[in-house]
Amino acid sequence: MTIAGPTGIKPPTKKQLLRIVRANFVLPYLPVPDRLARARMRRMARALAVMPVWPDMQAQGADAARLAMLRLLGLQRQTHRAVRWRHREASVMLARSSLEIMLLGLYCLWVPGVVPKLNAAHVKASGNTVTFLRGVDPALDSFIDSAVGSLGQPGPYPRYGDIADQIDKVPGRQRRPAPV
Repeated sequence: MTIAGPTGIKPPTKKQLLRIVRANFVLPYLPVPDRLARARMRRMARALAVMPVWPDMQAQGADAARLAMLRLLGLQRQTHRAVRWRHREASVMLARSSLEIMLLGLYCLWVPGVVPKLNAAHVKASGNTVTFLRGVDPALDSFIDSAVGSLGQPGPYPRYGDIADQIDKVPGRQRRPAPV
């Protein structure tokens, strides 16, 4: 392909042609056109979220936010895989789970004293997961009660609307104006 004319325009080099073809005909049809930037961002997020040892019951909000970020990275990869294989329902559910984990991570990061509340909610959830075993045997009922009691006191799980409201009320956090 040569461009001839009296103005002396040079034909594009092979490298320029490859860039044009790649930019116009290859990248728009790939499932992830910004693969390099996404990989770089994931690498930085993973480096930020790495912890040598989980601090167990002495965990602070930043520790829980790091754990949420690791879970978010895994959910992001699963969501991309579900979209690539055209699993519509799975991709929607995974995207919703990602939003919930993101809200929990921000909640743990910006609102002080949240980790014990979330721990109490998980104790309640662990007791609820074995309710189908209750009533089978009285000895099993007492064992379930003692096992759940050893985890701590159960408490209510915060609603996502309340979580978003508390994140919004954090002092010193920059707020974006609402879209019109």
